[in-house]
Amino acid sequence: MNIEEYQRNYDLEKNYWFFVGMHKMIMNLVGSSPLKKHVDIGCGTGGLLETLSTQTEELYGFDISDEALKFCKQRGYPEHLLIKGDGVALPFEDNSFDSVTAIGVIEHIEDDQKFIEELYRILKPGGELVMVTSSFQLLWSSHDVANHHIRRYTLTGLSKQMRMSGFQQLKLSHFNFFLFPAIAFVLIMDRFFTKKGAEERILPIPNKLINGILTSILSVEALLMKWVRLPFGISLIGKFKKPN
Repeated sequence: MNIEEYQRNYDLEKNYWFFVGMHKMIMNLVGSSPLKKHVDIGCGTGGLLETLSTQTEELYGFDISDEALKFCKQRGYPEHLLIKGDGVALPFEDNSFDSVTAIGVIEHIEDDQKFIEELYRILKPGGELVMVTSSFQLLWSSHDVANHHIRRYTLTGLSKQMRMSGFQQLKLSHFNFFLFPAIAFVLIMDRFFTKKGAEERILPIPNKLINGILTSILSVEALLMKWVRLPFGISLIGKFKKPN
């Protein structure tokens, strides 16, 4: 991710509709039970760490970027619990964590299968992983370029990769389902009408009313996901388990 985007994330994570709604979905999958030892892989500027910290006994943040970890420290997160490293060579022992989150990470990594295997390795038997990534290569745009993405995923493709590494799938769904037609149109038009190779993060800032409405839409999706799999959307969210 470009350096200036970390500042933007830091400024937006608490109130911007996409981050607020996504964090609700993540926490629904994480559950309300206290977490013991947890690591947020690709913790970014630390917005999710703040949310997770309210129910976690031992919480680590991990990221490849010094800039991202700097913003975590600005949030007041303890430096000794922030780890820098590479996602395909995680600096943790086998069977280290009871739970893991990896939000918007896998699409940045060239060897994504190795990354999944690393997540499996560091989880204890019975441990759970919550993952979020981008969906549908058709929606590739300058937003992906600005975020240094390598690919976008399909539900069936990601599900197959997770099973190949030994994970048991507990839940896998699209989200941003209701807003899909509008957002997909913007992304596809961007690909056709923006200069090839352009980097532009598409995060328009709505007014307070619209931001609240969009947040409510994702909150409804978070509730629906408890019972159904949303058939399409801009992103994918899943919960997986390392079998006992």
